[in-house]
Amino acid sequence: LNVVIASAALQERVAALLGRAYVLAGTEVTGTVDGGDYLTPLDPTAVVALDLIGEGLDRIGPADLPAPDPTARQRARAVLDARIDAATTARGELVGERDRIARLHAATEAAVAAGTEEREECGARGEALDVSAGALDARRPALAAERDSAGHAADVAAGRLEELCGVRAALAAELGPGEDGADIRMGDDTGELVALVDRAGALGGLPAQQMDEVRTWLRDVARSQVPVRADAQALLAEVDAVERAWQLVARPGVEGDSEVAALASERADLDTNHQLLRGLAASGMLGDTAKSQIDASHIALLQASKAQEADAAAAEQAVLARYGFDSYLEYTIATSTRSVGQAVEAKLADLEEHIESLDRDLAAARSRVAGRIEQLAAAREPAQQKVSALLGFRPEGSSIDVLSRIPEVPHSVTRLTLAVDEAIETARDEVARYRGTIADLDDEEVSLGERARELVGQREQIDARIADLDAALADAVPEAGSLAGRLADAEAGVVNATRDLSGITDERDQLDAVPADRYGPDDVVPVVEAVLRRLDPWATNPPPVVLCDTFGPLPPAQAIAALEAVTARADRSQILYLTSSSEVRDWAKRLDPSVGRLINLAHGRWSPRRLGRKVLGRRQSG
Repeated sequence: LNVVIASAALQERVAALLGRAYVLAGTEVTGTVDGGDYLTPLDPTAVVALDLIGEGLDRIGPADLPAPDPTARQRARAVLDARIDAATTARGELVGERDRIARLHAATEAAVAAGTEEREECGARGEALDVSAGALDARRPALAAERDSAGHAADVAAGRLEELCGVRAALAAELGPGEDGADIRMGDDTGELVALVDRAGALGGLPAQQMDEVRTWLRDVARSQVPVRADAQALLAEVDAVERAWQLVARPGVEGDSEVAALASERADLDTNHQLLRGLAASGMLGDTAKSQIDASHIALLQASKAQEADAAAAEQAVLARYGFDSYLEYTIATSTRSVGQAVEAKLADLEEHIESLDRDLAAARSRVAGRIEQLAAAREPAQQKVSALLGFRPEGSSIDVLSRIPEVPHSVTRLTLAVDEAIETARDEVARYRGTIADLDDEEVSLGERARELVGQREQIDARIADLDAALADAVPEAGSLAGRLADAEAGVVNATRDLSGITDERDQLDAVPADRYGPDDVVPVVEAVLRRLDPWATNPPPVVLCDTFGPLPPAQAIAALEAVTARADRSQILYLTSSSEVRDWAKRLDPSVGRLINLAHGRWSPRRLGRKVLGRRQSG
């Protein structure tokens, strides 16, 4: 075997050259072919036998090969179709199993996620419940403190309300039935009212300004430094003249009249003396008693010192008047002509006559005074009725005094009880508010207990739910992990099946992509057989043959296999294989020298003539 590596054009020239050389030289052609640096003999053991008959060396080209056999191709495609069907079925089963596992895994993961989320929510709710329970526990002492504070405040407010009510009642009593201070008169003692006003102000029942105004007014009233009320002032002007005239006679009365009083006093003195004298006369001791008393008083006068003389004279005059004598001289004259008893009896008779005269004069005086009083009272009556209408009662004495004591009451005083009432209502509202607060706190305490029980129940439910979730998650999490592993395995199986199916499909596509005239591995044997039939290796002296890239249509591996098979089976034939295949060149480099040689014409610039000279020169030198 001589493998010549050359281009297609060079191959054709080499083949033509060898053919002509065979025709011209016949059996005389010997030597080697210089392939660049290699000297390759055409026949290392003997002279190349050339057929002088015909066209020269037998040339076998690709056109001499049998057509590719479609049977193997069809059989391979049928096998591939069957494999694709089986792979598709297997992949469908794997996809179904993967989808089933994926659904189960997704459901398990969703359940785990939902369970985990619910577990976290339960934990958060549990913590929130603990916080709420802690807040309730912290609220209880504060609630108790607030209730105690509210209770104390309610007690204080109730005490203040009670005291305000007491002050209000006392103020109403002091201010009069109308509770407007209309009964207060100038000069009245307002100390109690001032104290009540101060107490009301201290209790917050009066504004500071009103309290100051009321206290100032009450002090001015006590000092009679307040203007008279306008209606009383107008009535005073109307009744002043009549009232003053009436007061002049009515205030002393009939007995207080100066004339009547003088007559009555004289009558009383005479009556006392008359009674004394009448008693002494009845007892018979009138004269002796008179004499002894008069003499004793006169002696006392005579014996009195200068300082006592006036008193002694007055005492003597009183004793003389008691017995009807104007002086001691009259007594001396009267007793000079008669006895003391007779003189006193005469004086007693004169005294009785004088008393009767005084009685007549006193009755007349009283009648005159009473008539004058009645006349003035009749003139005073219309004004008195107006005064009664103003005061609400008929004054006993002078209406001027009563009217002049009626003060002008300011608005701050008339609204005194109203201000206290407002404070009382405010205090009542405050008490009600505090009691409402206490009730609210009591309700809150009850609600705290109920809420605490609710929280305990909710906490127990959450703990039970957490325990259930933990148990479920303890089973679901490993199951989810197992399903994840199974899903990964199933996915890997699907990927492998898909890859296998894709590989088989690609293989079929590659098979379909190969042209119908393309040779394959199954065509090596028919090709070899066809070439061997041309070589006639069974002949006694088989002729040489030129293979002009005969196996070029075959893939490189099959071409080399065919060349090996031909060389092995036609071991007695001289074969010259012309090709440009690098694979064949690489294979030829490894040939055993006893089997064949490589001639590489691709590196030199060989011409057919030069090749012929080389061959002939080698042959002659040999």
